[in-house]
Amino acid sequence: MSVAAFHERGEHASADMHNFQVKQVMGPFLIVAPLSVIDNWVKEFESWTPHLKKIIYYGSKDTRKNMQTEALKGQFNVMLTSYELVIKDANFMSKINWVYIIVDEGHRMKNAKSKLTTTLSMKFPSKFRILITGTPLQNNLNELWSLLNFLLPDIFRHDSNFEEWFNSVRLCVCACVLCRDLQHFSQHFSQHFSQHFSLHFSSDRRRGS
Repeated sequence: MSVAAFHERGEHASADMHNFQVKQVMGPFLIVAPLSVIDNWVKEFESWTPHLKKIIYYGSKDTRKNMQTEALKGQFNVMLTSYELVIKDANFMSKINWVYIIVDEGHRMKNAKSKLTTTLSMKFPSKFRILITGTPLQNNLNELWSLLNFLLPDIFRHDSNFEEWFNSVRLCVCACVLCRDLQHFSQHFSQHFSQHFSLHFSSDRRRGS
């Protein structure tokens, strides 16, 4: 599984255009976002890749049923939907072999036991996964593990030994940084601190008296 991350929707739209036009990766893509920003996603797709067939998965139960029939035929590239409908209609969406699952406001996945996290992580098949967030990495290791578990479940399977692994990695990084800093200090500053002294001893001092 490959992982990528973007912090701006515009940047991600340009990456999508690269996938579509250069790599010829045509989906299907699932974009899960807050309902309030789905219109922004639609505008980005219309600006960058207007030829793609989009399903804006929202509406009444009957409306969504019609969309499901069309989606299962595979005649679309991108489906945009909300957190709530991913949970509500998980049985349908999990039948599709997604190329990408993209979660906007990805920090919503920081609770490993939440319905959204467990649904997307355990039920939905995908080749690639992306979290988009402007929120810094979580200081809480359990929350950090939850994000990594969604992105790389084959590596971060269990949280029981994650803290031990994280601390060992942090120790190695600190050691590497310290070695680099010492080497940099030695190369660039040693000349400013090295001085040569000439000591002259009397004949009595030379004899050890």
